[in-house]
Amino acid sequence: MDLYPLVMVRVARCAAQPPALFAGNSTGQPARGTRVAASARKLTWIRTIDAGRAATRWTPARLEAEPGPGRPREQPIFTERFLRDKRGCRLEAHERARLETAIREIKTFPPRTTIVRAGDGLTQSLLLIEGFMSRYIDDRSGLRQLVAVHVPGDFVDLHAFPLKVLDHDVASMTSVTVAVVPHSELEAIEREMPGMARKLWFATLIDAAIHRAWLFRLGRLDAVGRVAHFLCETNARLVSAGLSDGYRFALGLTQNDIAEICGLTNVHVNRVMRHLREESLCVFRSSLVEIPQPNRLAVRGQFDPTYLYIDDPALTRSPLSKV
Repeated sequence: MDLYPLVMVRVARCAAQPPALFAGNSTGQPARGTRVAASARKLTWIRTIDAGRAATRWTPARLEAEPGPGRPREQPIFTERFLRDKRGCRLEAHERARLETAIREIKTFPPRTTIVRAGDGLTQSLLLIEGFMSRYIDDRSGLRQLVAVHVPGDFVDLHAFPLKVLDHDVASMTSVTVAVVPHSELEAIEREMPGMARKLWFATLIDAAIHRAWLFRLGRLDAVGRVAHFLCETNARLVSAGLSDGYRFALGLTQNDIAEICGLTNVHVNRVMRHLREESLCVFRSSLVEIPQPNRLAVRGQFDPTYLYIDDPALTRSPLSKV
């Protein structure tokens, strides 16, 4: 996966001197080969690790003008979706910029890859940039139960920061790109910015709220309601992340994934999808979900978005209040 449009982590400033020649290499040291503009600009380098190809490379990210009259500093890019549009918890620009500098490296993983295993000691946490990830637990026969699905902007295993070990596995569901944040950097952030500790805690509390909603979904809803609820939840989370317009979004999951998420069989999910399509509630085809009337789907799935703490009146106004 080419991350050239994304990257911004390690910064090397270019002095006001004739343009130098550099190129990224696996050692992380600039080598000769790529022309970099000098003067009042800076070059950003990112270390990219592609787990699928066992490759490591350093890539020049972008040339970015220094702040000045008419040249505001560009916004962080890896953390832009973290806690975006969350009610009662907003990351200030300097806080987001500090979190950006805490990223050590960017990694890509192919689909269906276990990234963190239960019981392993952890010294870092992963911020999801692209793709979908899951948390799951295997039973004794090797069958898995999904206990969470993560979308871009989620700090997937932030709770490993205080726990240092997880009681479940973390895996990619699609091709994913993650930012690696060492726990030592999170500790430094807490020392430098005590208010950030509450905001990182807030992110884990949203995860807990989603877990409670999943318990309600599996315990109280029928098959159609479970799928409708999950699709509504995913739509709302992706709207908050800027990846859905509220009516359609890309969902690179399989029908079997949805079955595991909703505690159903693959055959049952197939019937549910046909029912939703025939009722003009939802169409899921070629990894694209289309929801013509989101309120109708929300009513069928008894979906109330309050637990997601999204600061968007159009999302937080529950259609259930009109029933």
